[in-house]
Amino acid sequence: MELEDLEPRKKQPKLKDLSVMGLDELAEYRESLEAEIARIDAEVAIKKSHRSEVDSLFKS
Repeated sequence: MELEDLEPRKKQPKLKDLSVMGLDELAEYRESLEAEIARIDAEVAIKKSHRSEVDSLFKS
């Protein structure tokens, strides 16, 4: 069992109403989401690297 399995699940945030946003607002919102995805991808890469290092220690 993973430690994450013991943590309470967070509720999904409510989705924004995109119909009230203008083109510029939508473009800015998209840019902010893409930046957040890049940040997530970087953190995932770090965690995978750490996991690989730890796994290699236990396989030896």
